[in-house]
Amino acid sequence: MKAERIYYLYSGFVYFFFNMVFAISGVYYVQRVGLNPLELVLIGTVVETSAMIFEIPTGVFADSAGRKKSIILGLLIVGLSFVIEGAIPLFWAIILSQIVAGAGYTFLSGADVAWVADESESKNLNGILIRGAQFEQLGSLIGIWFGVLLAMVALNLPIVLSGISLILFAIILRLVMKERNFRPLGSEKSLAVFFTTFRDGVRQFRRSRTLAVLLVVGFLIGLYSEGFDRLWILKFLEDLRIPQQLGSKYLIVFGVVSSGAMVLSMITLALSKRATADASSKLLLKYLIGINLVLGFAFIGFSLSGRLEMALAFYWAGFAARRNDYPLYAALINKQISVSSVRATVISVARQFDSFGQIAGGPLIGLVALRLSSTVALAITGLLVFPIVVLYFLLLYRNQHEDIE
Repeated sequence: MKAERIYYLYSGFVYFFFNMVFAISGVYYVQRVGLNPLELVLIGTVVETSAMIFEIPTGVFADSAGRKKSIILGLLIVGLSFVIEGAIPLFWAIILSQIVAGAGYTFLSGADVAWVADESESKNLNGILIRGAQFEQLGSLIGIWFGVLLAMVALNLPIVLSGISLILFAIILRLVMKERNFRPLGSEKSLAVFFTTFRDGVRQFRRSRTLAVLLVVGFLIGLYSEGFDRLWILKFLEDLRIPQQLGSKYLIVFGVVSSGAMVLSMITLALSKRATADASSKLLLKYLIGINLVLGFAFIGFSLSGRLEMALAFYWAGFAARRNDYPLYAALINKQISVSSVRATVISVARQFDSFGQIAGGPLIGLVALRLSSTVALAITGLLVFPIVVLYFLLLYRNQHEDIE
């Protein structure tokens, strides 16, 4: 089988299995495991911390042992984490599963794209990645509803079944994936290349005030995002009391929430990419200011909503804004990079600042939710978006500076 076809099947099935879990995991944590707001946020903090710790060694493994081995090992590890998560409905087991999952995700990160880039006979890598993204979206949408339907039987069923399926899928890939064009660097050389590239990437931030400001933006993104991502589920379960109002059919609401948000974000992202394909930094900043204003007000509106329809509208608006925010943020960073060989490293450093923000902000937001209420905590995540708007306005004001092209 051609590498492209394997990549398309991989993209569709992996995101199908992932979204079987992601669509209902929050409900499972609250309804079955009984986690409080602080514990919910600590789950995200643990997985982010685990991913940061394992990022360097897993990258070295992929460069020295092979992308195929990295992919298969990543799927096995994530599958195991899902089995632990669904089979043992206790807080310590959920934490353990997130540590395992963080390691698994880093084995997968970038290895799939690197594999298909090496093994594909086609020269149109962008076309392959776009088609792969379409399979991801299709797999995600089907996975959401598959997960919801299985959860109506038992909340942990889609989690355990997804974990077992990922393990079996890894075994199948072990048999069908070929790796003929990979040239290993060796662990020592791979590590040396990593640190050299990382050092060169960091120098870019020292040379550009704009990049330094965008690092702060990355930290602020993490500061608000982790709290919202873990606590939004409480709005529907506790504030709006969806289970009590709809009975056994309440899980359908979460299928509508997740699939509706995904479809809306796909549409708006396609329009955004078309509008900003060759945009200048000035235009990107204007778009980012608008998107983040929508995002901040959507989060606050969501936190204060007293009706399901309003909460759903604000959630979808915020979700679509966030899906458009990161590509434009990355595009703005990209325009400031003068050395193409460190482009991926610079973007990776910005993502690390996002992770730092999540690790720092998540527990604080969770503590606010525990001591005050989830409504207050969610409103604070919305307020934390507005300093980003201020920074973008400052960058727009000094648009004529040499750092911004």
